Amino acid sequence: MSQVRRRQFLIVAGGLLAAPLVRALDKSPHRVGFLALPNAFVETNPNHIAWRELEDALGKHGYSDGRTLVIERRHAGGVAAKLKEAAVELVKSKVEVIAAFGGQNVKAAREATQSIPIVGYSGALVEGGFADSYARPGRNVTGVSPSTTDTSQKQLEFLLAAVPGVRRAAWLRNPTNPSFFSASFTRRIEESAARLGVTATPFEVSTADALEAAIPEIARQGFGAVLVPADVFYFLMRNRLAQLLLAHRLPSATQDGTMLDEGLLLNYGVDYAYGIRRMASQIDRILKGANPATIPIEIIEAFSLGVNLRTARVLGLTIPQSLLLRADRVIE
Repeated sequence: MSQVRRRQFLIVAGGLLAAPLVRALDKSPHRVGFLALPNAFVETNPNHIAWRELEDALGKHGYSDGRTLVIERRHAGGVAAKLKEAAVELVKSKVEVIAAFGGQNVKAAREATQSIPIVGYSGALVEGGFADSYARPGRNVTGVSPSTTDTSQKQLEFLLAAVPGVRRAAWLRNPTNPSFFSASFTRRIEESAARLGVTATPFEVSTADALEAAIPEIARQGFGAVLVPADVFYFLMRNRLAQLLLAHRLPSATQDGTMLDEGLLLNYGVDYAYGIRRMASQIDRILKGANPATIPIEIIEAFSLGVNLRTARVLGLTIPQSLLLRADRVIE
């Protein structure tokens, strides 16, 4: 090898070997981008809760905004046509990874960059063409995907065990969410209820105003219980939802364990907050050098039963011992 070629080889090889060392010695904060369609980063928007929980979860991995972490927040002001522009702004801000909730935000981020890692929370990461497979995404997109397993019948079973005699149940339906507004999902709810001798009536709720109107109306019509599907909007509105249900003395069941903490009576199914914590773990791995193409997309399907005895006491209910023995979690 000539002296010139040998010198060039050593320079290139030395640069490749030094790159990880430079990052290790670099004490500057990591840069993470948060992408949202509306301005979900202010407390007046209920969506801010999910972002706050992601930030808190990152904190448990040692990242503190303003110290060891710089969070670049971008939104499209609720205008879908401007979402890609917001994603491009994140790319220009030189973030190391982009976090996105929902397929629409993941799509905009993916269109803006095919090199910066993207960690998404969506049921369509593979189906939407953002990744090659769950086991090996193969591209710059990974993340978590909530299980699509229908747990409504089990929720109703547990609810009827806690509140015997219920024959009419209401359930909340979000018309903006195709997963829970489809004819097939409605049919599954109705069939599950019929097998248990219950009629199930949907109430469309997709806004805060609709929620404020629906719960009093459900109580006025004499429904004995309320079923809350695993919809992101209901997760984000969980505090107010729980307040309304308790105020109108309505027993309730849901999939999300975080809603149990807020005051719903029962939960059975996947925990959205757990999925957010898994997102934070994936972001942590990427910031430490992992390749998103090789980080499997996690399907969140750890099912568990929870009972809130504080809520039961407020509602004047005595939860059967048989149900408490089956519970994975009981809030005293």
